[in-house]
Amino acid sequence: MRTIIILAFVLMQFGAMAADVPPTVEKNFKSKYPTATDVEWYDEEGGSYAAYFMVNDQSKTAKFEANGSWSETKTFIDETQLPNLLKKAVTTKYAHAEISTVTMIEMPNAPNQFEINASVNETSYLLTYDEKGQLLKTLVEVNDDLEDVDTSDDSDDEDE
Repeated sequence: MRTIIILAFVLMQFGAMAADVPPTVEKNFKSKYPTATDVEWYDEEGGSYAAYFMVNDQSKTAKFEANGSWSETKTFIDETQLPNLLKKAVTTKYAHAEISTVTMIEMPNAPNQFEINASVNETSYLLTYDEKGQLLKTLVEVNDDLEDVDTSDDSDDEDE
């Protein structure tokens, strides 16, 4: 079931179609992920390409620009693999949070980020943290839509 949810998330994330990938993109992908299996390519908005693939039993999505430059990789990880620092950051802000999915995001020349799907009572959150535990962005599900929430306030008011 978890695999189906992750696959649905990936497909919704990119909403794309199978793609004819430029040779430079494919070459750079193979160089970056030489052990990738089950690779499927899709067109992205703006002329970029997304590869969905597996490495060591982990589901990944990598985005490449049309010129072949890598722009991002998302790795779907089990919540038990979430670094303790981030678990503590989530439970400090949302004391009774239940974490459902975690995505690690790698980008060139930037620290890793983690997207954490969590629920508190009947409210669902998509929380984006950096690898040091700093909350970067909060989206709250309202009527099946995600709405951006100001994360500059460090109060625990959301935990009510």
